[in-house]
Amino acid sequence: MSFACRPVGFSGTGVLNPVPVTTVSDTTVDPDDAAATMTFNSNGTITLSGNLSAGGSNWRDPTQTGIGSSFWIRATKTAGTTHDIGATLDTWHSVSSAVAFGWSQTTTGTKSATYTIEIASDAAGTNIIATKTGINIFVEVDII
Repeated sequence: MSFACRPVGFSGTGVLNPVPVTTVSDTTVDPDDAAATMTFNSNGTITLSGNLSAGGSNWRDPTQTGIGSSFWIRATKTAGTTHDIGATLDTWHSVSSAVAFGWSQTTTGTKSATYTIEIASDAAGTNIIATKTGINIFVEVDII
């Protein structure tokens, strides 16, 4: 797992953080459903759901209302199962509103994957300013 980030200033006061997500995971027992999501919010925070998710907090410090309108995000699956909740893969999405990527499992079984997240300062993604590889995804519905 690796990440790269070039600090970027905003009005002289903000810094882009390395994407801090490492694991997005949820496990449960049938008949419940498992779901795990990572949401990049327009104020610079990251929200993770899932009972075993790790990482999170902020992709930009300090957080600021609407700062996401200056950034675009893309998720790429590098191995495993494609997500089934949220934004389209391999597409640049404006973070002017929340952008979520999530996985669900509604029957007994598992889904797992590895993803890369990139953040760019332009809509075409020519100026990528943060990358996080090796984000582990896992959802499971088990039997008792």
